[in-house]
Amino acid sequence: MTTLTGLLPALTGNEGIWIFQSNLPHFSIAKTVDTLQIGDVGAWYVQEHADELRGGDLVLLWEEGANSGLYALGTLVGDPYEGEPLEPGGARAQWIRWRLDAKLDPPVSKAELQAHDVLKGMRHFDRKDTTCLPVTSEQWAALKELLHTDPSFAPVVGD
Repeated sequence: MTTLTGLLPALTGNEGIWIFQSNLPHFSIAKTVDTLQIGDVGAWYVQEHADELRGGDLVLLWEEGANSGLYALGTLVGDPYEGEPLEPGGARAQWIRWRLDAKLDPPVSKAELQAHDVLKGMRHFDRKDTTCLPVTSEQWAALKELLHTDPSFAPVVGD
């Protein structure tokens, strides 16, 4: 059974919900989550949906690969910005800051999600070429149920 350490981000219904997917060997969300404490802020490379991402949106931090799974939950902090290039000498890249709100131990596995009637339809299973995909409110409700939280539980998490 997965243990949630931290708090579920509060949602008013106006926020977007996103999966941020790390693709090995380029980046490991598992290693990043291990080094961060609840409340720490990191930056994420925005490859797509930059015009839709906004501060306050919920992010589900997923790692693809041999140990694929949902490792953490977070909240976007601010809007996307132009920052450092991905490679030295390259074009400046779009980034967005995110705050770590909760860690999942063990991570929710790909098999667990694919066995669930609602969650098996999440789009990231078929997309290895993207780092950011939308999640429906129905999928978020099902995920909270899978994590054994009260579906109405949404404490306020400070900025």
